[in-house]
Amino acid sequence: MLASMSARRVALLIPLMLLACSSPSSGDEASDAGETGSEPPTAASCDPADPDGSPVAAPELLVRLADRWQEGWLSSPAVADLDGDGTMEIIVARSGLVQVWDPSGTLLWSYDTGAGRIWASPIVWDLRSDLPGLEIAVAAREQLHLIQADGSAASGFPVTWEDELRSLAAGDVDGDGALELVVAPAHGGPSDVMAAFNNDGSPVAGFPPNAAGVSGCEADDRCYLAGCYDQNLAVGDLDGDGSADVVAPHDNAYASIHHGNGEAFDAHSGFAALKTPGVRYLHVLAEARQGWAEDEQTALQAHFTNTAPTIADLDEDGTPEIIMHGTEQNAAQYHRLKGSAL
Repeated sequence: MLASMSARRVALLIPLMLLACSSPSSGDEASDAGETGSEPPTAASCDPADPDGSPVAAPELLVRLADRWQEGWLSSPAVADLDGDGTMEIIVARSGLVQVWDPSGTLLWSYDTGAGRIWASPIVWDLRSDLPGLEIAVAAREQLHLIQADGSAASGFPVTWEDELRSLAAGDVDGDGALELVVAPAHGGPSDVMAAFNNDGSPVAGFPPNAAGVSGCEADDRCYLAGCYDQNLAVGDLDGDGSADVVAPHDNAYASIHHGNGEAFDAHSGFAALKTPGVRYLHVLAEARQGWAEDEQTALQAHFTNTAPTIADLDEDGTPEIIMHGTEQNAAQYHRLKGSAL
């Protein structure tokens, strides 16, 4: 939504609209067709429901949020009542700034990280019970910032790790009832692909996992770490132990999956890799198990550069799954546009 622009005056346009679209029939005929599979259900439509009906109204621009000089990168705006006064604020990351507008378009405050561009979308939540209102977390270059509802920095922040921190997520990774902030860097050959920080800025025990000596990859040359180029993080409880786990697909054909204590999940039995960061996502299962392809010119593998993973219980069996959408390439990596796959 916020693309890099060269104009001297950049305006963020947020048109708010309500679209009234007809829904599929909920009668017996539609239900029977859906159950038997004889006909697909009728798709929702924004066309007039009958010849005398009217099309939906055109979107109406309600407010224009304007500022000078700064550019937006890949983050999306957030909307939340930061100070608890009953009025929503609009939170936008632009270049190295976090800016907050009220619904009328008045700029309330601007926080300058001083570090450089903010890549991932802001996280807005009540991260600190000792502070009024909600807090805003952003990662700017090598720094992680936590900003109070009034635009001032929270104590203990910013913290500095590695450049560039493009991935940002929050979850209770240590099971203490509070959300921690997890970041991942975007550069080749990192010693760790993730770090986690408490809401006071201190490192979470076990993070960064390799440096802490708990991941299981420290001396294992079958953990092939690469940076996380984009918003490559998902945080959620995978094993039901009450603490969140971390999924971080790399800027290659591998993905790190770690417990909340920093230890990498074991690879499934039969894989040459001992830990999940060493599993190569080749399309042929036998080749994925051994970690290399018989013919790397023709074998296909996933590539997770722009993958934003998701954790969900798709089959409703009580156990969550990890969903990753990867672009496809040959294993030799010179044909990079072979398609995409889940």
